[in-house]
Amino acid sequence: MDAILYAEVYLICVIIMSLLYLWSSRKQEKSVAELSLSRVFMFFMINFFSNFLFTLVNRILPSGPVTEPLSYALKSVYMVTLAAGVLSWCLYAELSLHTAVGYLHLIRLVLLGLLGVFSVLIVINLFAHFIFAFDENLTYRRYAFFHIYLLLLFLVAATCSTRLILRQRHELDPARKAHFRLNALFPLCIVLALCLTLLGELIPVICVCLTVALLCIFVSNLKHQISTDSLTRVNNRQNLNQFMTYKLRNHDAQLWMLMIDVDHFKQINDTYGHLEGDRALQTVSGALKQACRTFPLRPFIARYGGDEFVIVVEGTEEDCRSLTEIVRQQLDESCAALPYPLKASIGVSKYISGMSYEQLLEDADAKLYEMKAARDRAEACQPAT
Repeated sequence: MDAILYAEVYLICVIIMSLLYLWSSRKQEKSVAELSLSRVFMFFMINFFSNFLFTLVNRILPSGPVTEPLSYALKSVYMVTLAAGVLSWCLYAELSLHTAVGYLHLIRLVLLGLLGVFSVLIVINLFAHFIFAFDENLTYRRYAFFHIYLLLLFLVAATCSTRLILRQRHELDPARKAHFRLNALFPLCIVLALCLTLLGELIPVICVCLTVALLCIFVSNLKHQISTDSLTRVNNRQNLNQFMTYKLRNHDAQLWMLMIDVDHFKQINDTYGHLEGDRALQTVSGALKQACRTFPLRPFIARYGGDEFVIVVEGTEEDCRSLTEIVRQQLDESCAALPYPLKASIGVSKYISGMSYEQLLEDADAKLYEMKAARDRAEACQPAT
């Protein structure tokens, strides 16, 4: 392939990756997963740009005294940023899975350690030339350890990909399932790279495949952001409506809806201010996510509006009762350190064949207010102290 056309393809990929990085980094409040995805775009932007410059130096511009060291430097940057981009994707995949904090800390250390090992190997290669080298005509040569390098990157990425595939089987939300599946395809780009390195670098398929894969991941992540409540980081009401439209037609077991309302929330806002009220809602949503994490088939959590949340769970009556109890326990544990009592009332409704989404919601809402009324009567009967 003509060197100029080869460089142009890489330049186009650099521009696309730069745009993805700028769009992803412009957001004021980014989650840890979104920050990690932004790093993925940054590393691959540098990766493609280094190979673009390498093509200019090694194939287009005339040879000079600095051509060889510059070629080594650019290819070394290319190799290190390739590892950094893949390992950053692995971290993004784990963050998407909402991996437990302790385990996630260990994964971060392992990924940083692997990046350190890969970087040291590339530095050693500048002297030992066991990964790649240039001959007297500045022809680029790759050796067996180059393929081992890519194979190791693939194995690490494939491990995360397998976890994504396994997790999507336990998700109720079809949109989240699709997001996991799309992310799980990323290691296929590394497989393609591994195969095409056996043919040389005549066609820049690698950067094109990586760009398309990352563009799809960006769009999928953008759709996920649109369907997520910005304050509590759970699904918003619009996504709840779409999910229930799908789920009422497609469920394998009994379907239950929990309507959760924070007790005396207005008093928190009036006494401590609306910022503290926002923190209270974030605490509640965190408790709900922690409670639902224990279930093999992950329940669907959404903020219905104001201080009301909805959980949809598929399972037996015992599953629903267990989840309700775990939610109460988790709320007590999460809110113990707050300067005010934070309780929630829960109304539980079972889906009966023929029910519409509105009827199920109304029934859960009615059960919620029955519980609130019963609690208010019990509090009124207690003797004043």
